[in-house]
Amino acid sequence: MHDDTRIRCLPALRSILVQESELAGVVERGAALFDSPSLDSLALVNLVVALENEFAIQIDAEDLEQVFATLDSLVDYLDGKRAG
Repeated sequence: MHDDTRIRCLPALRSILVQESELAGVVERGAALFDSPSLDSLALVNLVVALENEFAIQIDAEDLEQVFATLDSLVDYLDGKRAG
């Protein structure tokens, strides 16, 4: 992903992560998301819906674990979806 796109995407993404889950303390770029105890199943569903609405994309259910592995993987996925 181009650094400019990442810079523009991160503030919105961090805001959604904080609003839709208890991930406020783990929104650094390499932070593990999927395995975080703060991201329970309800928070994950809320997060997916918020991201789909914010970025006008559809997140594939079979990709969730890989997509939410880290903040970087989530940003890369969003960028790929927006470009595709």
